[in-house]
Amino acid sequence: MKQKSSLGMVKEAVLESLYERQYSVFYREINKWLPDASDVEDVLQNAFISVLRQNDAVFQRIPEEKRIAYLLAICRYQAFSAYRNGRKNQGRRNHTDCSCIEDPRMPVEEQVVLRERRKDLSHILEEMPPQYGIPMELRYYYDFNDREIAAQLELSVNNVQVRIHRGKKILRRRMIEEGWFDGQEA
Repeated sequence: MKQKSSLGMVKEAVLESLYERQYSVFYREINKWLPDASDVEDVLQNAFISVLRQNDAVFQRIPEEKRIAYLLAICRYQAFSAYRNGRKNQGRRNHTDCSCIEDPRMPVEEQVVLRERRKDLSHILEEMPPQYGIPMELRYYYDFNDREIAAQLELSVNNVQVRIHRGKKILRRRMIEEGWFDGQEA
């Protein structure tokens, strides 16, 4: 029988604690997609099990302050997958702002501008179809590589690359529409 590593035991304890403390948050997020309580429970448990099965070191890389947002992204993807497989949509996904910690050496004015840009990007990701937005969120907010995203979302690496590419095209089009740049830059 395989012994759990100390990292694995810590991860399991952290996940159990988050599950107990934030259950209603995760439940409401999934319930936006799935009206049936038993479906919500199944998806919630599957989301946590998929995170529990991932590489311990990957989970440890996620800063504590971002773990709830990360788990919400996984819950949203699992709920979207369940919905896509024949269940009715009961609401829109709500992208959690999981902005990064600014560099303390950065001038305050630049931090304010950066924070506003992140809010704008979060809004664009929120409106993006989940099949593109969630892989981009995992890549650019949590720094997962293609293989890690593929394992987490149970997709092929090629599928992840395609979804991120299409998500970037949507993001670029929206940024041009909103005047971030004129589209002529490389």
